[in-house]
Amino acid sequence: MTRISALVVRVPVPRAVWTLTNRHFVASQNTDGGWAYRRRGEKSYGSTTAFCLLFLAKGNRPVLIQKLQHSADWNRNINDFEHLTAFIGETLGKRTTWQSASLDLSLEQLRQSPILFIAGHKFPTFTDAQKAKLQAYVDRAGGTLLLEACCGSDDFKAGFRKLAAQLWPDYPLAALRGDHPVFSSVYDLDTTYDLQAVQIGCRMGAFFSPRALSCLWELQDIPVHSELAFQLGTNIAAYATGRDQLRDRAKVDVVARSRHIRPTDNSLYEYPIVFMQGHSGFECDDDDIAAMRRYLQRGGVLLADACCGRKPFDTAFRQMATQLFPDESLTILPADHPIDRGETGIDLGELRCRPAMAKRITARGTSRPPLESVTIDGRTVILYSQYDWSCSLEGDHPYSCVGYADADGKRLALAMFLYLINY
Repeated sequence: MTRISALVVRVPVPRAVWTLTNRHFVASQNTDGGWAYRRRGEKSYGSTTAFCLLFLAKGNRPVLIQKLQHSADWNRNINDFEHLTAFIGETLGKRTTWQSASLDLSLEQLRQSPILFIAGHKFPTFTDAQKAKLQAYVDRAGGTLLLEACCGSDDFKAGFRKLAAQLWPDYPLAALRGDHPVFSSVYDLDTTYDLQAVQIGCRMGAFFSPRALSCLWELQDIPVHSELAFQLGTNIAAYATGRDQLRDRAKVDVVARSRHIRPTDNSLYEYPIVFMQGHSGFECDDDDIAAMRRYLQRGGVLLADACCGRKPFDTAFRQMATQLFPDESLTILPADHPIDRGETGIDLGELRCRPAMAKRITARGTSRPPLESVTIDGRTVILYSQYDWSCSLEGDHPYSCVGYADADGKRLALAMFLYLINY
């Protein structure tokens, strides 16, 4: 059976088949242990039994990586991800799998995996619709692209540079420095392997290797090089997922409509709560400070966090808070605050931290939320966290984010909003 299973691993299977459950296969198993279908009046066991065994072994594993089928040489290394996912499973203790995919699939189907892999010697030709889907996979679905120029192909390098400039004109493709978290997310690597990336907001939305990776995963045993390739692949996977547990099935997120607004915009008063975040430092002019102060004094609330826990934003935000209310200051919420006591209906307890936050503030990996506020006439007008909770609403899993794990960050966000609209 092992040899048959190894053969049918490479046979394309209709995607709808993968929605079948283990219960279905167990219920349809014959008394002799196999699975059969009728062909010309006779039972046939070979491929049917092999496929059922394959599904029972791997069909329910979460999909870590999808390999994109495209017009060029997309699958030169057939067993690359079979070997890489096995290595990652042994390293991280969570068995995952991979599958092939095409841009004919819906965005929801592409979201089954957090990583979409594109490789080849010749860079593929994408239609405008396909380019838009790749962009949506990264920007809207929170996916991560991993691209490789097979054998260091110059054609592939040039093709991806052009595509990246088209899809993300404001975010340049750039070489990563050795201190980037992707080089220490699991293994501490002493080389960057010339890895490049496109940083989109809080995270790297696309990683690009101008050097060979997949052939080293395929061959497995090239001295030094294969080990480095496996370790780098593991680190990229850990960074892209935030080392969170992968879901067995993709779900559709519902995203509320957002609006970007300046403090001097008259429509500011249409919103009882406004939200502010960022990575970088900033300065506010006198008009912005005066307009925001009026908004807060007339019943508005400013909710904010330092995106990814970035210090430049934290410093600038504290300066702005002082400009708004010189006689008041940001102070830690008292232990008996309604948010901490669970009076909002959300019992917070200690919140789990992302790895980068745990390294900074606690060895336990959990923390009470050190929220800060400014109170005017008994009413909270500013509620602020120097540690990131907003990334948990995106589902991006940025490894370097100094903030809370997704589920706990969402609970904190809900507790804060319930407090602000009820107190």
